[in-house]
Amino acid sequence: MSCNCKDGLELVSGMKVRYPCVECRGKLEPYTPPDLPIPTSEGKKFDDGKLRMDLIPPEVIEELAKVLTFGAIKYDDNNWQQIEDKRFRAAAMRHKIAREKGEIFDSESNLRHRTHELCNIAFLLWKEINNEK
Repeated sequence: MSCNCKDGLELVSGMKVRYPCVECRGKLEPYTPPDLPIPTSEGKKFDDGKLRMDLIPPEVIEELAKVLTFGAIKYDDNNWQQIEDKRFRAAAMRHKIAREKGEIFDSESNLRHRTHELCNIAFLLWKEINNEK
Protein backbone atom coordinates (compact mmCIF):
# COMPACT_ATOMS: atom_id res chain seq x y z
CA MET A 1 0.00 0.00 0.00
CA SER A 2 1.43 3.41 -0.87
CA CYS A 3 0.26 6.88 0.10
CA ASN A 4 -0.82 9.30 -2.63
CA CYS A 5 -0.58 12.40 -0.42
CA LYS A 6 1.34 15.23 -2.05
CA ASP A 7 3.30 15.56 1.23
CA GLY A 8 4.68 12.09 0.58
CA LEU A 9 7.23 13.16 -2.07
CA GLU A 10 10.81 13.47 -0.87
CA LEU A 11 14.07 14.12 -2.66
CA VAL A 12 16.51 11.24 -2.10
CA SER A 13 19.88 11.30 -3.88
CA GLY A 14 18.47 13.64 -6.50
CA MET A 15 15.40 11.45 -7.17
CA LYS A 16 11.81 12.07 -6.18
CA VAL A 17 10.68 9.14 -4.04
CA ARG A 18 7.14 8.72 -2.74
CA TYR A 19 6.88 7.97 0.97
CA PRO A 20 3.72 7.93 3.07
CA CYS A 21 3.05 11.19 4.85
CA VAL A 22 3.36 11.36 8.65
CA GLU A 23 -0.40 10.95 9.08
CA CYS A 24 -0.57 7.82 6.88
CA ARG A 25 2.62 6.11 8.19
CA GLY A 26 0.85 4.82 11.29
CA LYS A 27 -1.90 3.23 9.17
CA LEU A 28 0.43 1.12 6.99
CA GLU A 29 1.07 -2.57 7.67
CA PRO A 30 4.73 -3.64 7.83
CA TYR A 31 6.06 -4.77 4.47
CA THR A 32 6.91 -8.46 4.16
CA PRO A 33 8.59 -9.62 0.95
CA PRO A 34 6.29 -12.15 -0.76
CA ASP A 35 8.95 -14.86 -1.24
CA LEU A 36 10.27 -14.87 2.34
CA PRO A 37 8.65 -16.35 5.42
CA ILE A 38 7.12 -13.94 7.92
CA PRO A 39 9.71 -13.32 10.65
CA THR A 40 9.02 -14.96 13.99
CA SER A 41 10.63 -14.67 17.37
CA GLU A 42 12.29 -18.05 16.75
CA GLY A 43 15.48 -18.29 14.73
CA LYS A 44 15.28 -20.37 11.56
CA LYS A 45 17.94 -22.28 9.70
CA PHE A 46 16.97 -24.15 6.56
CA ASP A 47 19.40 -27.05 6.67
CA ASP A 48 17.10 -29.96 5.83
CA GLY A 49 18.92 -32.55 3.78
CA LYS A 50 22.36 -31.40 4.94
CA LEU A 51 24.79 -33.67 6.72
CA ARG A 52 24.36 -33.77 10.51
CA MET A 53 27.98 -33.18 11.50
CA ASP A 54 26.78 -32.54 15.04
CA LEU A 55 26.11 -36.27 15.36
CA ILE A 56 29.83 -37.08 15.34
CA PRO A 57 30.90 -37.17 18.99
CA PRO A 58 33.51 -34.45 19.58
CA GLU A 59 35.46 -36.81 21.83
CA VAL A 60 35.99 -39.16 18.88
CA ILE A 61 37.24 -36.31 16.69
CA GLU A 62 39.59 -35.24 19.47
CA GLU A 63 40.95 -38.79 19.90
CA LEU A 64 41.55 -39.07 16.15
CA ALA A 65 43.32 -35.70 16.21
CA LYS A 66 45.63 -37.02 18.96
CA VAL A 67 46.62 -40.01 16.81
CA LEU A 68 47.05 -37.81 13.73
CA THR A 69 49.18 -35.34 15.70
CA PHE A 70 51.34 -38.19 17.01
CA GLY A 71 51.77 -39.49 13.45
CA ALA A 72 52.58 -36.02 12.08
CA ILE A 73 55.33 -35.59 14.69
CA LYS A 74 56.71 -39.09 14.12
CA TYR A 75 56.51 -39.14 10.30
CA ASP A 76 55.37 -35.80 8.81
CA ASP A 77 52.09 -34.01 8.10
CA ASN A 78 49.87 -36.12 5.83
CA ASN A 79 52.65 -38.65 5.22
CA TRP A 80 49.97 -41.33 5.42
CA GLN A 81 48.65 -40.26 2.01
CA GLN A 82 51.76 -41.80 0.39
CA ILE A 83 51.46 -45.20 2.08
CA GLU A 84 50.01 -48.25 0.32
CA ASP A 85 46.69 -49.68 1.53
CA LYS A 86 48.02 -53.01 2.78
CA ARG A 87 50.12 -51.21 5.41
CA PHE A 88 46.97 -49.60 6.85
CA ARG A 89 45.12 -52.92 6.87
CA ALA A 90 48.04 -54.53 8.71
CA ALA A 91 48.29 -51.69 11.24
CA ALA A 92 44.53 -51.71 11.87
CA MET A 93 44.69 -55.48 12.44
CA ARG A 94 47.64 -55.16 14.86
CA HIS A 95 45.72 -52.63 16.96
CA LYS A 96 42.56 -54.79 16.83
CA ILE A 97 44.48 -57.86 18.00
CA ALA A 98 46.12 -55.87 20.81
CA ARG A 99 42.63 -54.84 21.99
CA GLU A 100 41.39 -58.40 21.79
CA LYS A 101 44.31 -59.43 24.02
CA GLY A 102 43.12 -56.89 26.59
CA GLU A 103 45.44 -53.96 25.84
CA ILE A 104 43.65 -50.63 25.82
CA PHE A 105 46.55 -48.26 25.19
CA ASP A 106 49.35 -48.44 22.62
CA SER A 107 52.72 -48.63 24.41
CA GLU A 108 54.48 -46.23 22.01
CA SER A 109 51.92 -43.42 21.79
CA ASN A 110 49.98 -44.03 25.03
CA LEU A 111 46.83 -43.53 22.93
CA ARG A 112 43.98 -46.01 22.56
CA HIS A 113 44.46 -48.98 20.23
CA ARG A 114 40.85 -48.52 19.07
CA THR A 115 41.65 -44.94 17.98
CA HIS A 116 44.72 -46.11 16.05
CA GLU A 117 42.56 -48.78 14.42
CA LEU A 118 39.87 -46.24 13.56
CA CYS A 119 42.49 -43.88 12.14
CA ASN A 120 43.88 -46.59 9.85
CA ILE A 121 40.38 -47.44 8.67
CA ALA A 122 39.74 -43.72 8.05
CA PHE A 123 42.90 -43.61 5.90
CA LEU A 124 41.63 -46.58 3.88
CA LEU A 125 38.25 -44.90 3.45
CA TRP A 126 39.90 -41.64 2.35
CA LYS A 127 41.95 -43.52 -0.26
CA GLU A 128 38.85 -45.40 -1.48
CA ILE A 129 36.85 -42.16 -1.83
CA ASN A 130 39.67 -40.36 -3.61
CA ASN A 131 40.35 -43.25 -6.00
CA GLU A 132 36.71 -43.10 -7.09
CA LYS A 133 37.10 -39.48 -8.22
